[in-house]
Amino acid sequence: MIAIDPGGHTGVAFGAFDEKSESLYDALADKRDANSVTYEGDPGRQARQIASLWRTFYRVCVEVHEIDPSRVYFVCEDFQLGPNTPPGSDILLACKVAWATWGYRLGRADEFEARDWWPLGPLATHWQLSSQAMNFASDARLKRWGLWVKGKDHERAAWRHLAYFLNGFIK
Repeated sequence: MIAIDPGGHTGVAFGAFDEKSESLYDALADKRDANSVTYEGDPGRQARQIASLWRTFYRVCVEVHEIDPSRVYFVCEDFQLGPNTPPGSDILLACKVAWATWGYRLGRADEFEARDWWPLGPLATHWQLSSQAMNFASDARLKRWGLWVKGKDHERAAWRHLAYFLNGFIK
């Protein structure tokens, strides 16, 4: 699973998890090939970096960990403007990064499938609100789960999204 917190500094968290774990804590503790990174720059550049990471990570999940391709997820924060949102182009940067990444992933999949290369995999993007992840994965929980990344707010936000989504699969 890969989760992103898009923006000027996009946090990306990823790892392979056992959805059959007894608890979310166990699933997070037993994570494989897990890490987080921050990407910066214009939306196009970030989309290319995220899509490349996705493709590499997807192949590791399917080929190395033998995870069913339909069980490798891409989760993204869904940014929504509210009535109290201040004006300015920086506000929309999160939307631009998220949708540029979504479009870039679709384009790469079309290219792969048109050439009968190894398929890129499922392209579903699971959108969730920041408030959902923030309310579920508090700072204390991130620390307890071993997901606290010191000085990396956006990577922590990506871990929040990942944990919130993963929790939906744990018994």
